Amino acid sequence: MKKIIFYSRAGCNKNTTKFKPFFVFNKSLFIISEYIDLIFFVYDGKSFIEISIVSGMVGHRFGEFVSTRKLHKYVKKKKKKK
Repeated sequence: MKKIIFYSRAGCNKNTTKFKPFFVFNKSLFIISEYIDLIFFVYDGKSFIEISIVSGMVGHRFGEFVSTRKLHKYVKKKKKKK
């Protein structure tokens, strides 16, 4: 199991609204119970996706809640009128 380093919010507790969110680049990290009610920004390879942690997410990995693939939509071209 990989070592997880948890950085505090520089003196802010969970009840305050002003804090710096955590940025996560490694999607294989486990979500532990200390992360409940915190906001994380997880990097999906192009941009950061905001995730707020709830109790049902504990024990899962960050990568399970971030999609790294772009959905492709097929759009049929309209025929030009003559």
